[in-house]
Amino acid sequence: MNKKQALRLRLKQTGNGSIVAIVVILLVLIVGGYYVWRKEEAPASTEPQVEQQIMSEDDASQTADMFSSQSDSDDFSSIEADVNATNFSSI
Repeated sequence: MNKKQALRLRLKQTGNGSIVAIVVILLVLIVGGYYVWRKEEAPASTEPQVEQQIMSEDDASQTADMFSSQSDSDDFSSIEADVNATNFSSI
């Protein structure tokens, strides 16, 4: 084999890898663009609606009254009595 034939063979071998890389990059860009396009096109109504439960003023005042009726003492028996008297089921 002479130098010209060896050079042609080398160029043929390295050229295919570049072409494959370009094709793969183009496919990734096309698929990514399609995904973004479909996401923007989707209507907002398909997202689940989350309803927020807002506490009324009466509920808030009842909860505040429940906690303000506790004693100011910091001894163990008073704290235990306050914990036992507090209704945590409405929280």
